[in-house]
Amino acid sequence: MTTDERAKAKAKDTRPVRAVTLPVGAPVGRSWDELRAALADAWRLSTSLANWAVQQLFRADSLDPADDAAVRAWYGYGEAGKKYPAWGEWAGAMASAQCVLRAVQRKYLQTRRDVIRGDQRCLTYRHPYPLPVHKKNWSTDYADGGFPTVTLNLPGHGSFTLRLKRRADFGRQLAMFRQLHDGAAGRGEAAVYRNRKGDVLVKLVGRFPRREPGPREHVCFLHTDPAALLVAEVDGRPPWVLNADHLRRWQAAHAAYRQRAAEDAKREKRMDRRQRHHLNKSRDLRCEKHRHRLDTAVKQVAAQVARFCERQRVALVAYDDGVSSFIPDGFPWHALKERLRVLADEAGVDWVCGGFVSLTDEERGEWLRKARATATAGRRAVANARRAGPHPAVSTSRRPTTRPASARK
Repeated sequence: MTTDERAKAKAKDTRPVRAVTLPVGAPVGRSWDELRAALADAWRLSTSLANWAVQQLFRADSLDPADDAAVRAWYGYGEAGKKYPAWGEWAGAMASAQCVLRAVQRKYLQTRRDVIRGDQRCLTYRHPYPLPVHKKNWSTDYADGGFPTVTLNLPGHGSFTLRLKRRADFGRQLAMFRQLHDGAAGRGEAAVYRNRKGDVLVKLVGRFPRREPGPREHVCFLHTDPAALLVAEVDGRPPWVLNADHLRRWQAAHAAYRQRAAEDAKREKRMDRRQRHHLNKSRDLRCEKHRHRLDTAVKQVAAQVARFCERQRVALVAYDDGVSSFIPDGFPWHALKERLRVLADEAGVDWVCGGFVSLTDEERGEWLRKARATATAGRRAVANARRAGPHPAVSTSRRPTTRPASARK
């Protein structure tokens, strides 16, 4: 297959690229000592080769356009075969070495201008640099008991089969692994690395099929709360709470600034027109910056809620912002409500606004008709709308830590 044919085949595949990471449970057919020794050598070689490639690219680079083309066309595989002293230790995993060289070159091209000008240090890779594995050099399988396994080559130590862990909270990862094994997802590059806890993990990259969204059939009761910015409840599930404590801090700090600025602008200060103009200008600029921050925060919060409703397949949002005590200092609740309504309208989600108690008889009938359209979720939404006070999940009250005297006897 020529380069043009490969580019066309790659362009046709529009599936999103995702990665699945699973910890290694144990090696199959070998001991942990052999695996640790092989991984130590592999990470040593990958770290050394990555730093060597950075130094070679930096030596051949400058601000000259001719050197720019040379760096972009640098053939690291051939250069390493001639100049890298430990090239022979990569026997059996030459494709992994080529993956290291390509990754380093891509990263260097992103920062080369700043490095040459002296604005940034040259790249330095710390041990252990993850060992990449080409997509043709790893395979998946299942061991006895349904445990997923990955077979790959480590430099100088041959093939290893790693049994991956299978826990109850790995449902998403195991489903993605199954797609890689069945061929429903296109395989990409893999990597073996170690996290800060010392656990060995395997990352498998692939192009996974897009998930078709199911029909929208739930009702979301979205409301403000004295102890949180927004609380969303869908179909009797645990509430989705968005605290956003930083917004309350912003508002409190801005209110304090306005109060202190007003105190400094009193007539007793006897400021002339120029001084008062500078003070007003500084205050206006800071207030404008604060308004922009709040506008961005409102859009971000609304986007999070819209994404949550999309994942939960919500068909109706019943919104109630009757409680505004969480951020009492002039927060733009109306702007947040309008942004949520616009996003719901764009997604084709019905929108009912206003507290259940404050609605008119006609609006309350329409609210109940839409909310009861989904049976369980509707009854839950109606019950929550009639409830007074904060949700128990976000209540600020705390249970006593000590037992009463009668219980201690």
